[in-house]
Amino acid sequence: MRRGNRMRSIVFKSKAIFSRRSRRRRIGEKAGFFMITLRLLMLPVWLWSIGALYYSNLPWSWTRTAAAWILALTIPLALIFLPRRNRTMIVSYGCFLSIAIWYILIPASNRGDWRTGNQVLPFAVTNGDNVTINRIRDYDYRSENDFKEQYESRTYDIRRLRTLDILLSYWDNNKSVAHMMLSFGFDDGNFLAVSVETRLKKGQVQGGLPGFFKQYGVICILADERDLIRLRTDFRGEKVYLYRLKMEPEEVRLIFKDILRRTNTLISHPKFYNTLTFNCVTSLIPSLRVARTHQRYKWDYRVMLNGLSDHLMWERGLLIGGNHMTFEKLKEISLVNQYLSPGYNPKQYSRLIRTHLDKIAQEQQP
Repeated sequence: MRRGNRMRSIVFKSKAIFSRRSRRRRIGEKAGFFMITLRLLMLPVWLWSIGALYYSNLPWSWTRTAAAWILALTIPLALIFLPRRNRTMIVSYGCFLSIAIWYILIPASNRGDWRTGNQVLPFAVTNGDNVTINRIRDYDYRSENDFKEQYESRTYDIRRLRTLDILLSYWDNNKSVAHMMLSFGFDDGNFLAVSVETRLKKGQVQGGLPGFFKQYGVICILADERDLIRLRTDFRGEKVYLYRLKMEPEEVRLIFKDILRRTNTLISHPKFYNTLTFNCVTSLIPSLRVARTHQRYKWDYRVMLNGLSDHLMWERGLLIGGNHMTFEKLKEISLVNQYLSPGYNPKQYSRLIRTHLDKIAQEQQP
């Protein structure tokens, strides 16, 4: 009996020792995986932190530059020369976290010495089915930099909304990147164009990298097509394509109302532009989804490379004419510049840039 009890005790102790070792091994494996993950993330987090300091709200440019250089040099040197690299790495992440918290707390503001065209924020007042939009931009251009500034108020009956067009504007022979705009059509032939853009201060120049670091505000421009679109086709020499979305009038109304709501919100709650997460396309996606909340589409890289987004919409069957012609044919006839002959009447601008929609209607006839 004593021998049996002794054997059982030995077995139990062995199992306990084995169990403790297994737990330690598992903890060690998890800790090892955690440290490997930290090492892999170190480079992108370090680079982002350098950018966040360089483009931060520190009061003088030299302090921002100095802070960025100090971080850029200190972290690699510490990891190379200090013992206990794992501890040094964890301390580095603590520094990165402090920078991230500081960065998140930088507030957006509507105060600033804004560039011409960016000074005025539009707003809408709704009264039943009628909506009055104030500060609609309607510049009269003589050239890209020579124009008469003018804003006006217009009242629309939302029940008369019928169509929604998407426009892509390409510059400098870009194919993968474009500026996206919307245009809402009413049954009386009027259109209201929408463009979400960077709100630049005087002296600022828009750039892709600064756009990641809270350098620009956001403005939702509501404008006449002869301002917003004609500026690009006639004076900037950009190639503009117009596509009509397959949508019922009720869906168009839902999107219109949501865009006006978000436009009003920018007055009391300004936002920062972001090159990736809140640009001319990604800022509009929440409003476009309002009409079809039951549909969910898989993420696609062409949402970010928005110059290719028209092909994505064609693939998903969202464009009128897309079921009856190839994408190449649809894009060819959707280039609006070709319908603007020299000396055309600007009052006919909205009709002329939709000349191809008649061709699409003819293609769809049996």
